[in-house]
Amino acid sequence: MHRAFHIARSGRPGPVVVSLPHDMLEDTALFLEQKPYEAAPLIPNEESLDEALMEISKSRKPVLIVGGGITQSKSTQLLIQFAEALQLPVLTSYRRMDAFPNKHPCYAGCLGFGTPSNLLDYIQNADLVIALGTRFSQVTTQDYSLLADNARLIHVDISPDEIGKVYTPTLPILADVKQFLLKALEKMTEIKDAEREELLTELHSNYIEFSTTKADYSTDYVDMDGMMHDLVQSLPEDAVITSDSGNFFGWVSRYYRFVQENTYVGSTSGAMGYGLPAAIGAKLAHPRKAVISISGDGGYTMTMQELETAVRENIPVVTIVANNNMYGTIRMHQEKHFPNRVVGTSLSNPNFAKMAMLVGAHGEQVAKNEDFIPALERALSSGRPAVIEVLTNPKILSAGQIKESCFKL
Repeated sequence: MHRAFHIARSGRPGPVVVSLPHDMLEDTALFLEQKPYEAAPLIPNEESLDEALMEISKSRKPVLIVGGGITQSKSTQLLIQFAEALQLPVLTSYRRMDAFPNKHPCYAGCLGFGTPSNLLDYIQNADLVIALGTRFSQVTTQDYSLLADNARLIHVDISPDEIGKVYTPTLPILADVKQFLLKALEKMTEIKDAEREELLTELHSNYIEFSTTKADYSTDYVDMDGMMHDLVQSLPEDAVITSDSGNFFGWVSRYYRFVQENTYVGSTSGAMGYGLPAAIGAKLAHPRKAVISISGDGGYTMTMQELETAVRENIPVVTIVANNNMYGTIRMHQEKHFPNRVVGTSLSNPNFAKMAMLVGAHGEQVAKNEDFIPALERALSSGRPAVIEVLTNPKILSAGQIKESCFKL
């Protein structure tokens, strides 16, 4: 068990399965207390660090891609200093939006579904890619097409299994990203370059334009653009957002600007039903912060029974359920790849607000945009677990979709 806990907490932290034969479960054993394993942080090789800093100083169009290694090691403040000093545009990998403050002048956007084409073009044409603590997952890399074939890549990661798995780096550095940043900040020379400054301004301006919410409202349903416009203006910057997987997430990743680290919790592996349980855990960890779970109706129904847990334990989380009565992501792919062959993606949902009230939670159903902010304010002030069910247009399946032909249900 000591070894299992050590593996779970060292290197790339993660779950460990301990398999016990049946006869061992029935045996009696003497407990012997042992000291925990101590592991020193993985420090970067000095020569590799020097080479990395030299490559960064020579580059004209660099880009810095950061992932879960930053959030796991709580290195955001170090990362800010690093990016500022070297004038590096920063991109966050899929569902790691809180690894770098989105309003910072160095921030250029997040990678995943719906990444704008001008940003992808910039990455393709970058003369140097620096990757810190990212696995280059399928979604982050746009189905492994993110980098050009001749891309120069510096890849820093704590796990040797990740380096070279997707892209072969020009300079591999096996190290804890926090230690890499600490050592780099000690050795590097600050860069002041007018062209890089202009590049940062252009990329950040493009991101701000792309992520600016739209006050689009409807009286026939809840327009998700308008809902996000209201949500981002209503929540404090330290609010914690959790979410499921689903098409609704496109609105969250595009329009919600994370400015503090450790304010987003979400599955990177496509797990539906993650939002509400994650919110309960986040609220226990941060009882004084507002914790908001955002889910689609398909994902919410997979774990909505945990609302009873929140009521029983008095854990006042707020769950927003975007209800379009379908598995929206699967429906989108059906309509794209197999037109007129919709199978198994329609849902006949209950009234989620009434179900919430049945277990003792606060519940409201919102059918038009003007009712969303009052419902959110009542949910936050109720002091109880709360569900806000928003009825959305089933014809609008993704953020940025042209809506002219979809205004009426």
